[in-house]
Amino acid sequence: ENSAADAFDAEFSVVNLENVKIQKTKGECIGVKRGKYFISNAYLESCGDKAVSAGELSNINAKNLDIRKSYVGLFAKNNSKIVAENFVGQENYYCLWSGQSYLGFNGSLISVKNDKIDCDKGKLREDNYSKITIN
Repeated sequence: ENSAADAFDAEFSVVNLENVKIQKTKGECIGVKRGKYFISNAYLESCGDKAVSAGELSNINAKNLDIRKSYVGLFAKNNSKIVAENFVGQENYYCLWSGQSYLGFNGSLISVKNDKIDCDKGKLREDNYSKITIN
């Protein structure tokens, strides 16, 4: 709580995060690159930047995410992929954002499974190289 920057960062890793509660960061609540990450039962609130950020060449599988009052809920860029089940996003400026930001990388994918997605009027943003799917 009350982190002056990012709360959790990892790169070149395989990480399992369970029962996570992060509040009031000036940066990302969870930011990862180049690896495989599993998140279950996470409550992320007031993330100054992105609540969950999947950077270059990363894969995130997530279940039971509750993201509130953040600039971006789920963010995927540069050949990364987020698959989420039971996602709730309340009062986020962008709910889901999938894109490509650097040359040399392809776009990204965010896939939200089941009918329990709730973005509370948050915006969805994808570029021409990326995709957001809601099943």
